[in-house]
Amino acid sequence: MQNEVKMQNFQRSYHYGSWNPRLVLTTACLATLLPLAYGVRPACDIPPADLMEPTTLTCYFPKKVFHSKSDFKVFHISRKASVVNATWEDGELLFSLGPGYALDGQSPTDRITFKIDHVTLNQTGRYACVPAGYEYRNVGTCTLSLKSGRSKTPREAASVQDVGETGHITLGVFVLMLAAFIIPCVILVIVTVYLITYIKERRYIQDLYSVDCTTVEAQAAKESLVKTQDSMAYC
Repeated sequence: MQNEVKMQNFQRSYHYGSWNPRLVLTTACLATLLPLAYGVRPACDIPPADLMEPTTLTCYFPKKVFHSKSDFKVFHISRKASVVNATWEDGELLFSLGPGYALDGQSPTDRITFKIDHVTLNQTGRYACVPAGYEYRNVGTCTLSLKSGRSKTPREAASVQDVGETGHITLGVFVLMLAAFIIPCVILVIVTVYLITYIKERRYIQDLYSVDCTTVEAQAAKESLVKTQDSMAYC
């Protein structure tokens, strides 16, 4: 009777002390994928327009930039001047706008749009939305060009790389990045779970051998484990 109690208590403790593979998989994958949410760099987009026509300039920011309430500027690279200065004061985002630029009227989010009601030649060229702590060389740029193609000189075209909408991650790129992170994650988790299960089973076998197997149930369990171990060794 005493040996039966030992055997039951040991099996119960082994069962509740074992690792949950689903929990390990979920934790490992979340730890791997969470940095993706912070990998998007600031970017912008401007549809082309003819002179005196309206257009918009949209800034895209990583969520961490907006949630940290970072100040930012819209820099006109071709003219080497800031056309928008945005600063946070008392939890409110305040804008200082250059001539010809206006806020679209939407509530500030990680995507902010500005209006250009009447495009002039001086407003054409390259722009960058630059949060505090960034340089315009490290963010995605966009170009306001005329539909007639007069907005850009060869010197300007060679000065700064134009990434346009590719400054923020597209769906296809995100899927590829997701796959590149998930596949190693799954392989790592499978290997880890296998090793943990193998170690647990070895400990279980060692502890089982240390139990005084005088009962029929304990002896049968021991013989079953020995057969399983022999078959695995044969394979």
